[in-house]
Amino acid sequence: LIALSDSEPLFKDVLQYRFDKGEDLKGMSMGNLLLTAMTKVEGSLSKGIKHMSEILRIHGRIIPSTEKNTHVCAELEDGSIVEEELNVRAPNKSKIKKIFLKDEDADATKDAINAVKKADLIVIGPGSLYTSVLVHFLLPGLRKAMMETKAKRVFVSNMITQAGQTDGYSASDHVNEASGYCGGLDYVLLHKDPIPKEILKEYEKEGG
Repeated sequence: LIALSDSEPLFKDVLQYRFDKGEDLKGMSMGNLLLTAMTKVEGSLSKGIKHMSEILRIHGRIIPSTEKNTHVCAELEDGSIVEEELNVRAPNKSKIKKIFLKDEDADATKDAINAVKKADLIVIGPGSLYTSVLVHFLLPGLRKAMMETKAKRVFVSNMITQAGQTDGYSASDHVNEASGYCGGLDYVLLHKDPIPKEILKEYEKEGG
């Protein structure tokens, strides 16, 4: 929403602000809290996003992949199961074997399915591989639409590994995972040039 917004820079900063104190608020972003409140008032996530889009004067259209209030979970290579995003992306745990949704009845919205079917081009990523990018394709309707669409499917691979999710991954590991969850890819966009040292240092602080 913020990336497509034409609102005042200060308002964007406020929405991206994360609380650093409070047992219930610590780590939460103001934007997510506002969207949650809007969803409660409007009665659905789709309506909440629609009105937030109007407030932020966004260019384009944002569609939720599902209306189901569910959580991403992961089976790890040591056989253990972790639930909810914070735990799935937590560092210093066994490697992720596969991800799944907590609710088996969760499925994609009709708008999301239709958007995929009617698209000319579908760009997947970059972002947190499991918790931000591939989690959407756990929804049966969206995965089916991805396999049936006539659109070209392009995966934009991350340049840096992410602690807790893609530790030790090569570019081909990212691509193979994406292809598996998306039902195949047509093109992959990879970065080949050296990454500036000052940028690498920042990611190294996060274990990347």
